[in-house]
Amino acid sequence: MAATTYSAARKATFDSEQLVALLPASLGGWTLKTMERPRPSPAPQPLPALRAEYMQGTQTVVVALVTYMPVPAGSGAPTIHHERREDRKENTATLALRNGLTIVAASHGADGPALAQLIGAIDLARAEKLVRLRK
Repeated sequence: MAATTYSAARKATFDSEQLVALLPASLGGWTLKTMERPRPSPAPQPLPALRAEYMQGTQTVVVALVTYMPVPAGSGAPTIHHERREDRKENTATLALRNGLTIVAASHGADGPALAQLIGAIDLARAEKLVRLRK
């Protein structure tokens, strides 16, 4: 079996309506403010298939659903990773699912645990079941 190349994986995406359904009007106390589907770019880095802004009080979180390479089988259960970017004064939480869908939450005000809680409010079982479309 041939190995999947980055280029081939980048072309395989998810149905946008199924992605929209993963980000409802409210997620664990956060309220949806905006949602957009960024236009494809010739740039080699993955761009979000879907980008949404959620608010809770004065805090804003950007949630991006990005298509990456699938996570190899046998690599264990998906884990949320936190990162604090001091240079941008930004916290991020990232969850890479086995099917190649990666969920990223970023905020200048909310901390890592709050971002992880927001990601946890997404229907992750449903997200794991999404099948990539070939273009």
